Amino acid sequence: MPCEIDSPSADNPQPAARAPVRRAPFRMLAWCYCRARALFAVVALLQIILVCTPITDRLYRWLDVTKPPQQADLIVCLGGNEARLLWAVDAYHRGLAPRIVVSNLPGAAQWMRNKLLQCGIPADRVILDDASGTTAEHPPNVARLPGLDPARHRFLLVTDHDHSRRALACFRKAGFTHVSVYGSGFPMRDDGPFHMRCRWRILVLPRLLYEYAALVQYRWQGRI
Repeated sequence: MPCEIDSPSADNPQPAARAPVRRAPFRMLAWCYCRARALFAVVALLQIILVCTPITDRLYRWLDVTKPPQQADLIVCLGGNEARLLWAVDAYHRGLAPRIVVSNLPGAAQWMRNKLLQCGIPADRVILDDASGTTAEHPPNVARLPGLDPARHRFLLVTDHDHSRRALACFRKAGFTHVSVYGSGFPMRDDGPFHMRCRWRILVLPRLLYEYAALVQYRWQGRI
């Protein structure tokens, strides 16, 4: 018997058509993937340019406002890097200033003071500022220490080379008239083989990005 196909009727309705599949989420994922891949390519290209060209050297050189250590009334060692203590000790033993101010958060400032004592600095030559956690907090808290006059005394700041511009700007903004910066850390490597210069740029690049972002923030907030 031949197969019969029933025609649609009221008693035997035809099945409803299947709803179209929504592809909007897949399109959104594809769009995000393409944009993320393009962004990754741009970032990678910028990193190659910054590592393989002298642009990073020029950016670093602009941040570095340190000078050869000058005679001062007080050495101000800012917290944030243990190497700064060694530079402060060196400046003290060279007779550049008779006293050292350590500026950091509670606990960290006491630790810095103890390290200076272990390096042979007399206890009465170390002044403690334990209320400063950011670059902007150092100048006003140091200015409030007894016996210090920001307008009259000469201050020798000890901080990293790439941090020197922002630190100096904050101290001058706070009314420190006679202040210079003695740089700690590793200076710029603009000599030597090409691969060594590239290695130095790779190491310093995150610090540069941080400092330039901090400078924009401080300028926006009126701190410098």
